[in-house]
Amino acid sequence: MHWRSAGSDYLKTLESAARATYPRFVREIEGIAAGVGQDFETVFLWNCWGDLQLSEDVSPATKALATTGCTSLLIPRDGDGPQ
Repeated sequence: MHWRSAGSDYLKTLESAARATYPRFVREIEGIAAGVGQDFETVFLWNCWGDLQLSEDVSPATKALATTGCTSLLIPRDGDGPQ
């Protein structure tokens, strides 16, 4: 899956914002992609699933499945990291 070549402006915007705001986390996703043998775009897309809108014509079962999940992110304040 290469959404860059598919022309998804929304995903390009998400990647650009992530690279500008959270470069450390983008590098982590790049490392995950390398470690699992996938291209960056695919792993980044999986990490953005919660930010993507479903089309109106998807089944109720798909909507229910797509809205499940659990992700937490903790960004410590300056000086509040591990000692």
